[in-house]
Amino acid sequence: MSVILGGYIYISSSINMERIINTANYQIVEQISNNIDFIHGDINDMSTFTLLNPDIQSLLKLRKPINNFLRDEYEIFTNATRYLLNLFASKDYIDFIIIYGEQGMPFYLSCDRSNGILTYEPVKDMEIYEKAISLRGKSFWFIPQPEDGIIIDNRTPNIAMCRSLINIDTLTVAGLMIVFTNISHIERIYASSISLYGESVFILDEKNNIVSYKNNLPINLSETSGKLFSSIAGKTGSSKINLAGLDVFATYTTTAEAGWKILHLSSLTAARGRNASILMVSILIIMGCLATSIIIAIFVASNFTKPINTLLSSMQKFQKGNFNEQVYFKYNDEIGNLGKGYNTMVDNIQSLMNTVYKLKINEKDAKLKALQSQINPHFLYNTLDSIYWKAQKSQNSEVSDMLYALSQLFRLILNSGKDLTTVDREVHMIECYLLLQKSRYNKKFNYSIDVDKDLYKNKIPNLVLQPFVENAVVHGIKPNNMNGNLSISGVLAGSTMLFKIEDDGHGIPKETLKTINNIINSDIEYSPEADGGYAIKNVAERLKLTYGDKYCLEIISSDSKGTIVTLAVPAEKTEEYNAQTIYY
Repeated sequence: MSVILGGYIYISSSINMERIINTANYQIVEQISNNIDFIHGDINDMSTFTLLNPDIQSLLKLRKPINNFLRDEYEIFTNATRYLLNLFASKDYIDFIIIYGEQGMPFYLSCDRSNGILTYEPVKDMEIYEKAISLRGKSFWFIPQPEDGIIIDNRTPNIAMCRSLINIDTLTVAGLMIVFTNISHIERIYASSISLYGESVFILDEKNNIVSYKNNLPINLSETSGKLFSSIAGKTGSSKINLAGLDVFATYTTTAEAGWKILHLSSLTAARGRNASILMVSILIIMGCLATSIIIAIFVASNFTKPINTLLSSMQKFQKGNFNEQVYFKYNDEIGNLGKGYNTMVDNIQSLMNTVYKLKINEKDAKLKALQSQINPHFLYNTLDSIYWKAQKSQNSEVSDMLYALSQLFRLILNSGKDLTTVDREVHMIECYLLLQKSRYNKKFNYSIDVDKDLYKNKIPNLVLQPFVENAVVHGIKPNNMNGNLSISGVLAGSTMLFKIEDDGHGIPKETLKTINNIINSDIEYSPEADGGYAIKNVAERLKLTYGDKYCLEIISSDSKGTIVTLAVPAEKTEEYNAQTIYY
């Protein structure tokens, strides 16, 4: 039945296609013609009312320039101008009006920034003047040519209505009126009536000159216009034409006011394509009926297996890492009881995983505490204090400075057992460390520290910058016989602290750098024997515990060309900051 219905629809549409196209296209050209006739009639009526206006009649008789008008003459000019300005306000499709008086001065108004007009004498030599005089007040439309130059500085393409003005007292020619209309307004009349592809509209004057057009067909107008325009004899009609290998359906009619032809072209190829789409729709209907039958059959069968498939799907998601999976069944049969058991198992596994995760966090904290507690603080402080004063007593300033730096380094590393410190304390720790290293290696390498003081009050995990500084010295500069440069910088970028540690030392081999990045960006276990692996892994884990995913750690290095470590973390000030507490 579906096959028979689809075939009937396709055959019927093929037979009636041209008749439907002709009817639809004729309605389009009639609508466009009516709209254009309305504008033409409206402008013609407006010009008639303008002609009958007493101030306009008086304006035609004025001879003097404006600056020489008497009071009553100036009043005539003002009233006429006000009348025409009201016309502009009520007729948005009028751009320019010119009034020439046979014995008076030229007069014009513009609303499109066009400016200047020819004097009356050159206009009298034009064909439009002769035609206006011969029609004795009846209006006609024409296409202004650039070479005519009626408007000296014309800013917009336009068409014009022209008529002679009659003195209502003597019924003689008193002047000439030209009203210019923007072409774009004519285009808006028909632009919405055609589709983007496969249709075109041409508006032609009585001599088949193009007034306006919109061509959406793949044809060259200059090559096909002769054949196209010669096929539209008569006031209305339609025909099929082949233009440059393209079959088109031409429908046209003639406006009542100006005698313009409205020509509409539509591609028969596109229409046949639409007809083919009807065939496709018919095929789709048949396929849809078959598919619906199959779907109904599958639906009936799936009711028996749906609960098991739901449980299997949940298990697959659980295997992929979604540990919050739960299933719910409507009935308390065997499958329902199996689902309840599965939900209980998922809850138990989730609870165990949370417990293991907390234990892992505690293990990380314990490792850091173990690192900090390997040194007896009181013993070290007292011993270093004794050695410091002996160095001072013997006036050995270099040794005393090193002892001071070492004591400060121990205090800052231990950080009273706290996980968080301030940027100020971390920078001071780095200064102490580098002072000791530079003294140890006879000041062979250079370093600079440039951290914005705006960062000092912000919190940061203890020992996150110092390990990278130590790696730069031990693995970067030391292999080059301690000759090199090291810079540490820190800036505040919005709500982010951005630190950079850069050296021009030995650099990191490509494979080693790959291993280090794997350590940073994954959960693989590090090897205690790997150089720098323990410290870097420890820093990365503590950053993740502190900031989650809101931090960035990047290491860029080239063998024998140096290393750049960049760390970005959120800025968060501490209320307990006191710059004096980090010193003796």
